[in-house]
Amino acid sequence: MKKINYLYILLLTMVSVAACQDEETGIPPKPQGITYGSVTDKAGNTYKTLTIGNQTWLAENYRYALPNGSLDGCVTYGESYGSDREILNGTNQNAYQNFCRSHSGQRFLLYLSEALFNAGEEGKIPAGTGTGQSIWLSQQVRNYNIPQLITMSGTLLTPVEEVLMTIWNDAIDYHFNVDKDYLSRFGYLYSYEGALRAVQEGAPDGFHLPTDAEWMVLERKLGMNPAELEGLENWRGEYAGELLKAGEQGIGFDALYGGAAVYALSTAYNSRYANRNKGAYFWCSDRVFVSDSLSNGIVRHISLYETGIRRTTSRLISSPTVVRPSYNVRLVKTITKKEEK
Repeated sequence: MKKINYLYILLLTMVSVAACQDEETGIPPKPQGITYGSVTDKAGNTYKTLTIGNQTWLAENYRYALPNGSLDGCVTYGESYGSDREILNGTNQNAYQNFCRSHSGQRFLLYLSEALFNAGEEGKIPAGTGTGQSIWLSQQVRNYNIPQLITMSGTLLTPVEEVLMTIWNDAIDYHFNVDKDYLSRFGYLYSYEGALRAVQEGAPDGFHLPTDAEWMVLERKLGMNPAELEGLENWRGEYAGELLKAGEQGIGFDALYGGAAVYALSTAYNSRYANRNKGAYFWCSDRVFVSDSLSNGIVRHISLYETGIRRTTSRLISSPTVVRPSYNVRLVKTITKKEEK
């Protein structure tokens, strides 16, 4: 009988030690009652969602494309920035020809001309009379952009208009280093103004850019101490960030380390791309007013190297010549009592 008691005590001790060790790993239990679904934005992009409490969040980064790309504050990681896109898609022939004479313009033309020639070789652009249509086009694009040529040619280029526009847009993406693989995995990085516009134009019905308070509601659901919620520029919620990361320990929010164009004092008012594969950054809709002429945006930061969630700020720069501070976007929808029924 005593032997059995000793074994029983030993077993209880082992279970207690194991429980303590589980607690030492730090990751809190997942909240109960989470459900999953999907939603589609106005451009036809479909996203996974998760519903926790009365909030439904995108479980993927937003990837609604703004029409003028970087000029509208919509980029992929490392994408170059400037006014060239306006020239390339515009109707100012002199501006386009001046661009084509520049070093970067020559590089753009070489890529475009090769793409046109290859399309001709593959039969995507039928050979015309004389030198052939693809060769003629490769000569003409030194003076006119493809949209202008399509407009000027009347019905001549109508049969291959779709092919030409695909080649043209691919050349523009090449010029601006648009990373399609990054886009499919991480979505776009948006400036603050770009995020507001992309949400206004393309968000699924009922979804919006989350407020700082809505992020806090989620953080409370993840077990964050209410006393930590207002903390700024520091890591809060000892292990709450782990629940938002991809992996078995997460709740399905699947924050991925897409990096960002991060505002940093070391680069004055310019931003620099940083922390790809190391950090995930998400805009809030709220701003912190520093003075009458200056305000900062509020950003959530999740790091590969940290277990919490950092609540930080970023300058709201809208310069037309430099990369703006740009971060990923997750949208949220608040479920009303009527919808719950």
